[in-house]
Amino acid sequence: MVLTQACIKEKLEDCELKVALHFTQADSCSNQPIYRKTGYLNVFAFNQKGILSGRFSNAGISFGSDEHIVLNLKSGDYTLVAVSGLTEQLFASQRLVNGQTHISEFYIPSYIGKDGEKETENSPFFIGVAQQVNLSQSKPYSVAMKLISKPINLVLNGRPANRSYQARISFNATLYSLKNDFTFRFAQDHFTMANLHADALKHNVYHANTGMLWPGKNQDSRLIIRDLLEGVDIFNVDITSLLARFNHVDFQCEPEINIEINGSITPDIEIVINGWKVQYSEMEL
Repeated sequence: MVLTQACIKEKLEDCELKVALHFTQADSCSNQPIYRKTGYLNVFAFNQKGILSGRFSNAGISFGSDEHIVLNLKSGDYTLVAVSGLTEQLFASQRLVNGQTHISEFYIPSYIGKDGEKETENSPFFIGVAQQVNLSQSKPYSVAMKLISKPINLVLNGRPANRSYQARISFNATLYSLKNDFTFRFAQDHFTMANLHADALKHNVYHANTGMLWPGKNQDSRLIIRDLLEGVDIFNVDITSLLARFNHVDFQCEPEINIEINGSITPDIEIVINGWKVQYSEMEL
């Protein structure tokens, strides 16, 4: 919802308004919201000519009308782009200058580049776009946030100590653009990476926390775990097929996906997702 304060000047376009901006999130299960609060929040305001007029940030607020952030903008028509769950770092590679940057140059990456690799945040990632928002009057307005990715937490049990493992997710690196309404394209290198770290107490247990596009944008998206010392993949599974094995679980209602891989990988392993177990044979991977 957008609420504006009244302004009295000779020219309405000279008025600078304090705009209270609220956010909604439609996903729910049994009439209960899956997510109650945004993550780190960035809002970009583009004027009628598509020029960036303001950028505003907040550590995170509740969905609904109880909390809001305030935008200071002149009266006029705007496109508001809200991004939740991504840190400021993800926009560091762009030249975003008020009064200069055009909306056609603006994009939203689902990943951050680090040491030549792509990583995703371990938090719910939302995007909301509200077009033709008129800020010249006190008119309620809702900015609906769409879920783009969910947190995914990986645990690898029963592996040798003092090893190095890396999780890779294919078709998980995208760039969102408003050039043609609201579209996305996969990055040329569409893999995201997350290193698994040994547990401080159990040295044969490894953990990684990352994020996964949701719902799956590509049927070929795979979860791959590589032994970096041996240079071989020890686990490689189609994510859609894996989740389908748990057909009694509505993963849409789960705020995060916890995947635990138990055993020595071959010949049979046990996979636990959000507390539910299934057996996999080597031939099924």
